[in-house]
Amino acid sequence: MNLSNGAVMVTVSIGPLALSLDQLMMIFAFGVTWATAAFLSRRDELALGARLFDLMLLALFAARLGFVIRYFPEYSDNWLGMLDIRDGGFSPLAGIVGATLGAAVLALRHPGARAQLALSLGTGVAVWALLSTAAGVMREQGAVLAETPVRTLAGEPVRPAAIRPEQPRVINLWASWCPPCVDEMPVLEKAAERYPGVSFVFVNQGEKRARVRGFLEQHGLALPNVLLDPDSNMGRRAGGQALPTTLFYDASGQLIDTHVGALSRASLRSALEGFDAHDLKEKAP
Repeated sequence: MNLSNGAVMVTVSIGPLALSLDQLMMIFAFGVTWATAAFLSRRDELALGARLFDLMLLALFAARLGFVIRYFPEYSDNWLGMLDIRDGGFSPLAGIVGATLGAAVLALRHPGARAQLALSLGTGVAVWALLSTAAGVMREQGAVLAETPVRTLAGEPVRPAAIRPEQPRVINLWASWCPPCVDEMPVLEKAAERYPGVSFVFVNQGEKRARVRGFLEQHGLALPNVLLDPDSNMGRRAGGQALPTTLFYDASGQLIDTHVGALSRASLRSALEGFDAHDLKEKAP
């Protein structure tokens, strides 16, 4: 998260794995739920912890299915993309519905475990709500577009906030050595052309001008607003250096969403819906 008064961590790196703050909170909340269930059912024949793990898988499946149905047109020419959960496309509402139905079936089949199930799930939900509220407060207190100094490909200093300041911005942090960055570039390139009311800014992290120019030419990319951040300052100020990271700011410079990892057309469309509908008017053919 890019803050003007100090960074708030949005990614946590565990070896090669990078998790967003929201993902980390969800994993922690499930861990609390599982531990509570395992403790409460330690003397029972019903392995409630294992049942809750199955419930989590059901919720993830339902969340993914709901997302794919919601953005089905974006997957129309990429059927395998529906299975690629690396784009982070999940519907929280569908996941909640799936988990609720699964919990109801579990409670009907095992009446004696209803109290343990309710207490375990209630504890996990309470932990998740508390963490989410705390994270939301931190975001609201300072998540504004910072004045990180960067340069254009021509070597001129520029401030990201000065690029079409009346528009919302999508700031993509990337590098040429990052395979997910390469994968998502065509998606972002087409979106930049499709939505003229949104400013797309591509801030390269830690590479020299010649390397960036060669990459763009090699892949035939015509990206707008390609900027150089040779010291990766923007990545550090964004609260995490996992690449790619995409930051979504509204027209006032307020951060409204963060995506860690490659964007698909569907997950990008989902994130863009946080902008005003007027800004998402598509370019006339």
